Amino acid sequence: DFAGNQYFNFSGNGDLFLNVASFLAEEENLISIRPKERKNSPLSLTSDQGMLILMLGLLTPSFVIFLGVRTWWRRRRL
Repeated sequence: DFAGNQYFNFSGNGDLFLNVASFLAEEENLISIRPKERKNSPLSLTSDQGMLILMLGLLTPSFVIFLGVRTWWRRRRL
């Protein structure tokens, strides 16, 4: 069952099956842990979502810098 299509890519079953097949074929040089395939999953955003991310990325650090400068300025005056 572990070599069936449904479970082949689950939890290393494919590697186990291919390594067992290589061992039984007496091809030990083919036995290895294969690297994971990277799946390309692009991020698709609407223009509103992109603008929100841009604003949060700019406004949040700007606000923190503003608070830091304001605190520094107040302490400097004391």
